[in-house]
Amino acid sequence: MKIVSILHKYAAPILLALLVLSCSSGKEATNNNRVATNAMWLLDSIPFDTSNAEERVKDLVINGAKYQMMELHADAILEFQEAVRYDSNAAIFSAIGASYMAMEKLELAMENFAAAARIDSSFLPAWDGMMRCYLLQYEVSEAIKIAEYAMTLDNSPKRLRWLALMYEFEDTDKAISIYEEILSKETDTDLLERLVYLYDINGREDEYYAAIKKLYAVDKGNIEYVMNMFTYYAYHQNYPELLSLMDEVDSNLYFDDLMSFYISASDYLLESSDEISDDFIDTFTDRAYGKFSDDTRVNIYLAGISLKHDNFDRAEKLYDKAIETDSASFEVVKNVHFGYFAYKYYEKAADILAKYWDRYSDSLEFPLSAAYTYYQMGNIDKAIEYANFALSKDSENYTALVQLGTYYNEKGLREETIEIFEKALSLYPNNDLLRNNYAYYLAEWGVELDKALRMADAVVSFSPFNATYLDTFGWVLFKLGRLDEAKKQLLKAVDMVDDTTELADVYEHLGFVSEALNEHEEAQGYWERALELEPNREHLIEKIK
Repeated sequence: MKIVSILHKYAAPILLALLVLSCSSGKEATNNNRVATNAMWLLDSIPFDTSNAEERVKDLVINGAKYQMMELHADAILEFQEAVRYDSNAAIFSAIGASYMAMEKLELAMENFAAAARIDSSFLPAWDGMMRCYLLQYEVSEAIKIAEYAMTLDNSPKRLRWLALMYEFEDTDKAISIYEEILSKETDTDLLERLVYLYDINGREDEYYAAIKKLYAVDKGNIEYVMNMFTYYAYHQNYPELLSLMDEVDSNLYFDDLMSFYISASDYLLESSDEISDDFIDTFTDRAYGKFSDDTRVNIYLAGISLKHDNFDRAEKLYDKAIETDSASFEVVKNVHFGYFAYKYYEKAADILAKYWDRYSDSLEFPLSAAYTYYQMGNIDKAIEYANFALSKDSENYTALVQLGTYYNEKGLREETIEIFEKALSLYPNNDLLRNNYAYYLAEWGVELDKALRMADAVVSFSPFNATYLDTFGWVLFKLGRLDEAKKQLLKAVDMVDDTTELADVYEHLGFVSEALNEHEEAQGYWERALELEPNREHLIEKIK
C-alpha cells in the first residue's frame, strides 16, 4: 500500500530520535525469564480497519509526531491510536510504544512495540523499543537477546557498539572481544577508553598498558591519558619512564594544562597507597615548585606530599609560602592546619590555629578544630575549654555537643557527660551517632543498661551493617549478661569493620564475651588478634600471660 511509505516518512525519524541508546546504569541485571525474541505473543490478534483513508492517516501521524516533539505523549498516543483505526502499520504502533515508554508505562510500551514487530518483523524501531524497555528495567540479559536479533536485520557498527555496552554488565570478556573486533578495523578513542576500563577491572595488565599507550599517542595533551601513563609507571616504580613522561609533558603542555597535570599528579602522589621513592618525590617537588611556586594549591599539595614522605622542613616552607601567597586566607589556614593534623604533627597544627586565632575565632570551625587537636595531644582540659568556647557561640551546635560529651567522658566527669548527651538528644533525638555513643558510655559505666539497650537496638535496626553500632550493641548485651546474643552481634561487626582501631576494639570485646562463656582458648585468640593490630593495649598483655 502506498500509505506505508507515507507512515514511514513521518513516523520513523521521530522514533529513531527517541530510541537513541543510553545505558549508563551499573545495577545488576535481573532475569524474569522473559524471552525477548518471542515478544510478539503479547498480542495475538488485533482487528484493523484498512479502509482507504490515506490523507486522514497522514494528518493523524503528523499531529502525533508534533505532540511527541512537544513531549505531550498522552495527546500523541490519542492521535496515533486514531490512526490505527484506519491502518494497521508497524510504525504507528511503534510511535505509540515510544510515547508510552516516555511516560514510563513500560508494559503498555512493550505491548505496542511487540504489536509493531508482529506486523513487520523487520521493522527495527520496534525491536529497538523493546530493547530500550528492558534496559529501563535493568533487564540487560533480555535486552541483549533483542539486540542480537536486531543485528540479524542490521549489523551496522552502531548496533555492535550497543551490544558491547550491554555486555559490559553481563560478560566483560565478550564486551572486550567486540570492542577489539571494531578497533581492528578503525581507530576510535571512545572505544579504546572503554577497553582501558575493562582491561583494568579484569586485571589484564599487558593489554591495559598497550591501550593506554595508544590513547596517549593519539592525544598527548589529554590530561586523563597522561595521568593513565603517570599512575601506571608510578605503580610499577618505573622511574626512568616516569621522568621521561614528565619531560614530554613539560614540552607538550602549557599554562593551565600544565598546571592541571601537576595538580592531578600531586593529588595521586598524596592520596595513593603506592610506594613511591623519596628521590622521585624530591625531583617531582622541585619541578612543580620551580614552575608554580606562587600557586597556593600546588604548594599545599607539595607540602602534604612532603609530610607523607617525612620531610617536615620542606613541608613547613611550602605551607608558609602558601599562607604568604594567599594572604593567610581562612581556607588556606584551614588546609595547612589539616595537613599538619593529618600527619599527626599536632603541636604544629595547634600553633597554626593559635597564630590566627584573633582573625578567625568567630568561625566555629576554628575552636572545634582546636578542641579536637588538643584532644589528640592528650590535653583534655584544653579540648574541653575550646569545645565550651564553640558552644558559647552556638549552644545547639551538634559537633560541639558531641565533642564536649566525649571529652567529659575521657576526663571521667560522668555527670557532665550525661548532662551534655541528654541535652544533645533533646535537640537531635533520632541521631544515630549520639544514641550509639551514649549507649556505649552507659554500658561502660554499667548504669541504665535498659536505656542503653533501647538506644543501641534502635540504631542497629536503622543501620544493620555499621560495625561501630554492632560493636556497641554487642557490648551492651554483654553488660546485660546476654552473652550468646552479644557474641553474635560482635561477630557480625568483625565482618563489617575496615578500621584497624575499631577492629581491635571488637576483638577485645569478643575476648571478654568468650571468657564469660568459659571459652578461654578462644578468648586468648581474640585478645592476641587485638594486640597484633594495636600492641599498646597493655591491659590485654596481662590477660594473655
